Amino acid sequence: MSATMRDIAEQLGLSVVTVSRALRNYPDISTETKKRVTDLACKMRYRPDQVARSLVTGRTHVWGLIIPDLTHAFFVEISKGVDSVAAPDNHIIIVDSEGDRKKEASEILTLLGRKIDGLIAAPVQETYAGSNFDILDEEGIPYVLVDRLLKRHTANAVVCDNIRIGQMVTEHLIGLGHRRIAHINSPGFEVSRLRQKGYQTALKSHRLPCLAEWIVSGGIDERGGYQAARRILGLQPRPTAIFAINDRAAIGAMKAILEKGLRIPEDVALVGSSNIPNADVLRVPLTSVDQRPWETGRKAAEILRNAIENRRQKNAPQQIVLQPTLIIRDSCGSELPTA
Repeated sequence: MSATMRDIAEQLGLSVVTVSRALRNYPDISTETKKRVTDLACKMRYRPDQVARSLVTGRTHVWGLIIPDLTHAFFVEISKGVDSVAAPDNHIIIVDSEGDRKKEASEILTLLGRKIDGLIAAPVQETYAGSNFDILDEEGIPYVLVDRLLKRHTANAVVCDNIRIGQMVTEHLIGLGHRRIAHINSPGFEVSRLRQKGYQTALKSHRLPCLAEWIVSGGIDERGGYQAARRILGLQPRPTAIFAINDRAAIGAMKAILEKGLRIPEDVALVGSSNIPNADVLRVPLTSVDQRPWETGRKAAEILRNAIENRRQKNAPQQIVLQPTLIIRDSCGSELPTA
């Protein structure tokens, strides 16, 4: 027979309310108390009675999490951040939209059928008007967007400052002496548009040229980055640096640069974004941008939990913009040689 919260409270000399809040990972409970409670709960085989709780609270304690790529380390970190707040009080159903808007719409309907209390999602198309999420508004289900916004749809959201990412990377390359800086983008993504805006703003502020042929569409994967870099390397004069929309595109670009017999960063400097695991052990350790995905997930979960608990209140959407950090490694970390 499993223990109850009252059993745990009596064993530890705490109130049932304190035990409840500790198990639900509330920030007003100390880390030490949370550890004591969770350790004993595990030892005593405590299992919450979800059916009884849902009858009392009107909640199922089930959350949905929709991400576009379950294999991408960036979204894995977001899911870990969500879980750090949601567990052990809530069960999270994670689904992969595979970057397809129709699949995203279908998954939202499926999750609604599971009576979720709320949803966290990285929407497939940031420029889309948001009708996939309109049904959540109609049903009164709270939700929080992560990593990207819907262009014409205001909602709770946690994102990184994408304009700042583009500006920060470009400023760093300019500071190293680069004057011909190319950019691999991904048209159709609002994230890409914003990073390109930061890139162009930095060039303009330094009165440097920004030629149309230096901005090459490549997409967000290795193949796209490889093909885009090959086009860039064929330009005359050749750009001395490349800023790729993300690390996967940058890895593809790295392959193209090395295949051509060029050195990184001596001949072509390279920067990505998202700071994927093992970026520091690539053939040339990759300079990248930490977009704080774990914190993105944690803050999104905190917003969602608050929205669920106060769902009768009509509060204005809360949007948090996190500041990125440039992680400098060998792929661009040295100044250009003087000639």
